[in-house]
Amino acid sequence: MTEPPMALMRSWLIAPLGLEVSNAIRRLRRAPDVQHVAVMPDVHLAEDVCVGVAAATSESLYPQAVGGDIGCGMLAVPFDIDAVSISEPRIAGRILAGLGNSIPALRRTRQRAVRLPEDLSTAVLSDSRLQALWKTTGVLEFATIGSGNHFVELQADESGRLWLMVHSGSRGLGPAIRDYHLARGESVGGGLRYLSAGTDIGAAYLSDAGLARRYAVENRRHIALLAEKTLLDTVGKGRLQWAEAITTDHNHVERETHGGRGLWVHRKGAMPAWPDQAGGPARLDG
Repeated sequence: MTEPPMALMRSWLIAPLGLEVSNAIRRLRRAPDVQHVAVMPDVHLAEDVCVGVAAATSESLYPQAVGGDIGCGMLAVPFDIDAVSISEPRIAGRILAGLGNSIPALRRTRQRAVRLPEDLSTAVLSDSRLQALWKTTGVLEFATIGSGNHFVELQADESGRLWLMVHSGSRGLGPAIRDYHLARGESVGGGLRYLSAGTDIGAAYLSDAGLARRYAVENRRHIALLAEKTLLDTVGKGRLQWAEAITTDHNHVERETHGGRGLWVHRKGAMPAWPDQAGGPARLDG
């Protein structure tokens, strides 16, 4: 039996691929309608589709090539003070304690919940079960970090200026959205499933994933605001300079034009890097 052709691949590898990673990438390259695959230097094994991979299709949507933490990304914002301002151990300890108290990994009671922005509080997802989760988990987990490799970090740049960096995503909403839509998808074998972008089912996934992506952006922004408040309460200074914010996400699918063709580009742990793009297209303000 002749195997189906494999999609074109470009890679930026620093070491040979392991067998399991190589097999997972080969499976993705043979999936229907996958036109191109890009493999990043830090590619590594994950559920269904490796992290560190981008895949382009003409009309098919592969939720597994985005992953569960839809919209997961980074936000870096400088403060208007130097890092030396908080270097004294006693002050640094108070700030770390304050950050841990105001920005938990998980929030369990509504009494401590951070209010959702109005456009998110009135958002409507495609299924009543997802909507119920949006009103419960979405509220409780807003402005929280989560687990795994997510973090809030204070850094110093080359000039000694203090920066805040946040890595977090759509929390429990993203996996729920992925799983709901995967159950409605068509199997292509090997565990992969797809949706057609031109159908109501595909449009519903794109809408829900778009909301999760917006939630993740606001999640990081509100985490940053809580960190700013912690510094102001602790040392009486340290305002974020939002005009210099750098932000991007690395788990999403969106329509892009490449070689004159419109393609659905799926990114899973693979941020975009257009010419002259500093981190990402989104601009934030305080």
